[in-house]
Formats: sequence, C-alpha cells, structure tokens
Amino acid sequence: MEKDWMIGAPVCIKVSGSDQVLEGIVFTFDTDLNCVVLQCASTTNKVDRAMDFHVIKASSILEVTASTSAATDLPVTSSPLPDLSWDKLREREKASILRLREDQREKGIGISDRGAEIFRALSKTLPCHWGSSDNIIILDTLRLPPPYRPEDLRAIENDTSALNRVKLVLEKERAKIYSAPIESSANTTP
Repeated sequence: MEKDWMIGAPVCIKVSGSDQVLEGIVFTFDTDLNCVVLQCASTTNKVDRAMDFHVIKASSILEVTASTSAATDLPVTSSPLPDLSWDKLREREKASILRLREDQREKGIGISDRGAEIFRALSKTLPCHWGSSDNIIILDTLRLPPPYRPEDLRAIENDTSALNRVKLVLEKERAKIYSAPIESSANTTP
C-alpha cells in the first residue's frame, strides 16, 4: 500500500467522523500501523511557519484529492523528526486523560441527572469536584456519595461546622431541584 501514497505529495484528506478536511503534504506512510502522516501548516503558530503532523489511520480516510495550495504553503521537510521522550509523552497522556475525565464528570457524563444537577447547584457557591465512585467532594473536606442526600454527607476530616453549613445549602438546593421538573440531556426539545 506504500506505493499508493506518494511521499511529498500535496493532498486534501477527508476523514470519517469529521467534516474537517486536512490539507498538507504526505510526510510518510507506516505500513505496520497502516497510517499516513500528513504535514500541515500549524493551526496555533502562524508566525514561524511551524508545522503540525497528523497521524491518520488509513481505514478512517474517506477521500484523498490532490491539493495545489498545500505545496506552496509549507516548507519542505527533508530532515527526520526529532526523537521523542517516552516519559514526557506518558505524562502528557495521563494529564490529558485526567482532564478529559474531569470534564466529562463536570458535564455529568456517566452521572445520574439528579447527581449532575446537584453538582452544578453546589459548585455555583462552593468549591466542588468529582471524587471516586461518583462522590462529590466539597471544600476538599466533605464527601457526598449517591444518592446525594443531606444525610449522606460525610466529613473527610472532623470539620463539623462545614458539615452543618453544607447540609443546609444542600437541603435548599435539593428543594429547588426537586420542585422543578428534571431536564434530561437526551430529551431536550427547543
């Protein structure tokens, strides 16, 4: 399949699952991984003529067409790419996964609708984040496990004043939430 990919050819590639068309120069084709590496103009650094490299699985490519503009916009790269630090890549991967999980939890992905509503209500006035097992961690000293009732609230440390104060806030927020109809993200209508 390598002969099908002309290294250095300017192309436009449409990938499945996205409306985006990547435009650049074919940097290489990896027969072991069955993917093409496309050298594109940087989307973040327009000043220094920096480049982005996209690794695209061949099975996800919908269409490849010749490009005339990609050839003139990019500098030709004849030198190999620098070596990568596997330790730094693993650190970036872990950090990205943690950020993604936190973003998903903040958006309520994998959390009950009521749990997500309670989290949003509490986080408006109190510092909150998601802990393990769908627990809401409040003020870094309190833990609220499902089903997120005031009587379920527990102190991680012996902070009874915070416990009592947050119980009052939680009771009021739950009263507001339960008096309003639940909004499901799956059944939203304009």
